[in-house]
Amino acid sequence: MRKLIYNTTYHVDHSVVEEWEQWMIANFIPQVLTSLGFGEYKLLKILTEEQQGGVSFALQFSVDTLDHYIEFQETLKKQLSFQLRSKWGELCLSFATLMEICDEN
Repeated sequence: MRKLIYNTTYHVDHSVVEEWEQWMIANFIPQVLTSLGFGEYKLLKILTEEQQGGVSFALQFSVDTLDHYIEFQETLKKQLSFQLRSKWGELCLSFATLMEICDEN
């Protein structure tokens, strides 16, 4: 089976970028890592996108199996989405994508 990557892209208002990044590293990411099958992660700042009032980031987690991803969707994702909306509101917008690695070096 090919490796899966769960990617979420965030657009964060300039006024909260540093606080948001610290909160993600200290709170959000550790919670996701408690999900069965979610392993290494990367938090990346997107440089090629034209910024309109904010900074964009991509947060990527490796996922062992599609079943682990589905379990995450059915359990923890709703709770984490609620935390993000409650803490940041319209200052942080996001969308998620599940990807499959076809080839890597």
